Amino acid sequence: MKSVITSTFILAIVFNSFSQIGIGTTSPNHSSILEVNSNEKGLLIPRLSTNQRNVITNPANGLMIYNSTINCIEVNYGNSSDPIWRCSNESQNNDVKVIQDLSGFDGVFVEGSSISNGYFKVFLVNNKFNDVGLTLNSTDLNLTGIEGINIGIVDPENAWLPVGDTVEISYQLLGTPNEIGILSGDWQVKAMSCIKSVIIGNGSANFLPQNTYYTASFIDTNLNVSYEGVLDNEDNQFKMKIPYTNGEGSYDGFTSDFIRNFEGSGVNGEINRFRILYPAGTFSSSGYIDAVLEVDGDESFSIEKLFVGEEKEIVKLDLKVNGNIKGNILIKSIGGIPDRNFSDDDHKFIYTTVMALDGNVWLSHNLGANYTNINNPSFNLSNSVLSYNDLDAYGSLYQWGRFSDGHELINYTTSGVGISNYGDTNLIASNHLITDSLFIKASGGWTSSGSTLWQSSGVNNPCPVGFRIPTSTEFNTLLSLEGITNINMGSNSILGITAGGYRNRSTGEIISENFGGYFWTSTTNGSGSNYLKLSSNRRVSKAARAMGYSCRCINE
Repeated sequence: MKSVITSTFILAIVFNSFSQIGIGTTSPNHSSILEVNSNEKGLLIPRLSTNQRNVITNPANGLMIYNSTINCIEVNYGNSSDPIWRCSNESQNNDVKVIQDLSGFDGVFVEGSSISNGYFKVFLVNNKFNDVGLTLNSTDLNLTGIEGINIGIVDPENAWLPVGDTVEISYQLLGTPNEIGILSGDWQVKAMSCIKSVIIGNGSANFLPQNTYYTASFIDTNLNVSYEGVLDNEDNQFKMKIPYTNGEGSYDGFTSDFIRNFEGSGVNGEINRFRILYPAGTFSSSGYIDAVLEVDGDESFSIEKLFVGEEKEIVKLDLKVNGNIKGNILIKSIGGIPDRNFSDDDHKFIYTTVMALDGNVWLSHNLGANYTNINNPSFNLSNSVLSYNDLDAYGSLYQWGRFSDGHELINYTTSGVGISNYGDTNLIASNHLITDSLFIKASGGWTSSGSTLWQSSGVNNPCPVGFRIPTSTEFNTLLSLEGITNINMGSNSILGITAGGYRNRSTGEIISENFGGYFWTSTTNGSGSNYLKLSSNRRVSKAARAMGYSCRCINE
């Protein structure tokens, strides 16, 4: 359902002779320097994880935050040089507490198969006024419901918790579940307890605790660009590849509950509800579950425009696999990532990102892809690659070490025909500074300059600010994790590998469109550089730097 909420409120701020401040009241209490009054809204203080809290420089005595890791309001009872963080809730201040949301079963549990990376994990936080030591052993945990499972190593056996700190305790689970059903774990230590369960089913895998996906909606007057992103159930339906490892067996289809969007994420306060869906399938050892985001009500949601580089959460949904919660799905809007040469009229490219199976953030498309060109009719940052010969995903063909000066721009008229936007020349460049957009034909390199032009700090790095060309190991490792071995499987990669072909160094001719994908890496190899080829197979090879190949970027 789409609707617009208009709320009117008055903030009355009063300064009197005592410098008191009232928000929502004209007469702040005489004992306060600040009184906030409302019958409709609350006070929202900064929300930080434990790791974010720990990097605060010299936190003042009495500094207050909401700790999102342990879900409590914390106050620094120590000093700036020796902070002591404690939950302000008195009932929590006197005990070591279980962080229930983080605790429970972890691993792959499938009927009839040996448990893979199986653990029962308990996360504790020390909210007492003194440090605490705990002695732990396998009798702390009682397993019921499914036979064939044993408790192995407990790590650590002796835990020391300084005031305010957290600790993870892992109970190794071994064996083979002998039936489909519910395995329950009951953990008891002193006055603490944690009772969790996991469904033993026909398949399972390990998933990231949070999978974050980006869609774009942006405005920037300096760049003279504006784009309002839309989520719907048709042309703008949002598609996700949910990564997993240690897969075994199969998984049932899943439809989540509808959850409304976060306030302020829609245009003019628009409200709608979302859910994720995916069909049944079979796990590989590692790979992705292909899911879509469905919009409720009028089936369309307009995303609030952000400035370039800004991010905002749209909706967060639980991810379940065969009945077990396997983390969550977070959909965020982003103000777009502009091409490094966006000021040039030929390079009006805006990119988004994806979190890949290797744990790294990559650009969601090749440099120069039509899907990222705001002046191209196919521009759509919500679009995933349709197939390995999706010409709108091909993008540009760069000579290794050259900047985005125009030599790389290709117009693909069909999936098998590409035409250079500019011509070529036989004139070798004397250095890395190019004054025209011509492709330089050469037997080896296009310039006599050194081999550092595309390293992370290289002067000709063609990737957006904060990104770089990956090494050959990084690129090949990701495709190995995904099990991608040929171009027919390429579009199933989180990167959407396509067969844009390459540009011949001697003739300038564009070759092998619709046949193979050729991607530069930043790895140098003697007088040449390494590239990754995906055609009938996958391999890393060396090529002369005058060759024209595709480029994909990874976060610094």
